[in-house]
Amino acid sequence: MTQAPTNTMTAYLQQISRIPLLTREQEIEYGKQVQLAIALYEVRASLLARLGRFPTYHEWSEQVEISLGSGYPKTIAKLQQAITKELLKEFQLIVDSMEQPRERPSDNQEQKEYFSGKKKQHTFKNQFIILPEGKDIVDVEVGEKGPKSDINLFREQQEKFEAEQMFAGDKAYQKGENIITPHKKPRTAELTANQKAENKEFSGERIFVEHVIRIVKIFQIARQRFPLNSRVYEEVILTICGLVRLRIGALILPSSPTS
Repeated sequence: MTQAPTNTMTAYLQQISRIPLLTREQEIEYGKQVQLAIALYEVRASLLARLGRFPTYHEWSEQVEISLGSGYPKTIAKLQQAITKELLKEFQLIVDSMEQPRERPSDNQEQKEYFSGKKKQHTFKNQFIILPEGKDIVDVEVGEKGPKSDINLFREQQEKFEAEQMFAGDKAYQKGENIITPHKKPRTAELTANQKAENKEFSGERIFVEHVIRIVKIFQIARQRFPLNSRVYEEVILTICGLVRLRIGALILPSSPTS
């Protein structure tokens, strides 16, 4: 005699019954996507075996074009982005910003928009999101208006990541969602010894983003008043970020073909 379904099983069956089945067209489309993903990763696995390391995006893209034909590099980019966003959820990413002086804009309205009361001059603001221990630069927002608050810029940048992604930041990011910040000293009290110890430990983990920003500022053009046309600012800073990634070992250039 079979036993009656448990409440848990009944609830599960009731829940999945509300989810509509895939149409024939959807099954075909999803099946093609799975087959494509398998083909792309077979190419990647063969490169890994041949190179003895994970291939760069460019190496993977070139080999896919050779093996599967043109048109697939864009698919790789989308696939990599989805996988990267999923993998990043395993880490607590670290966020911080920097301001850089710029030439005073000629337009009066633009002058007001870029004038930083904190720096007492016109500035660009760049915000960095990095892996723990400064192992890589994950994302950069470049050339924002200096007066823009860190927390508002973070909320916009946060939309690029999965909703469950966790972050760590300084006190400027308090009241943000999914971001851990240090304990704030109450107006009428002192932090407890435990809170002070936690803040010290947190500072030791967060300081790596400051190290990355310091490396960016090694380049004089990223540290002093930006002397070029503001339209090329983003291109210049992103190029420097690429050089920083190369320096910290996060970026591997494609090897030159042997003759």
